[in-house]
Amino acid sequence: MRETLSQDKVVAAAFRPCIHPSSLPLKIIQAATNLRAKYLRLPYGDQALAIPAELFHQLHGFAELPIMEDVEILTRLRFNTPK
Repeated sequence: MRETLSQDKVVAAAFRPCIHPSSLPLKIIQAATNLRAKYLRLPYGDQALAIPAELFHQLHGFAELPIMEDVEILTRLRFNTPK
C-alpha cells in the first residue's frame, strides 16, 4: 500500500478481491467487483480502502451514514482532489 500510495497521481488504493474456492457465481461476482473498481474507480470498503490520513482529515472523514459511507467518501475524493 505504501508503495502504491507513494506514486504520483495516486490518492487512494484498495485491494482486489480473490475468492477461494470459487464457483462460477463467485467468479462472476469477483470479476464484476474488479471491473467496477478498475473502470468506475469505485471499490467498496470491504476491499480495504487506503487513503492517507492527511487527505482523510482534509475530507473530514467518513460521513455519518448507516451504509455506503465508503462510496460517499470516494465520491468526495474524486471531485475534491486537485488533478
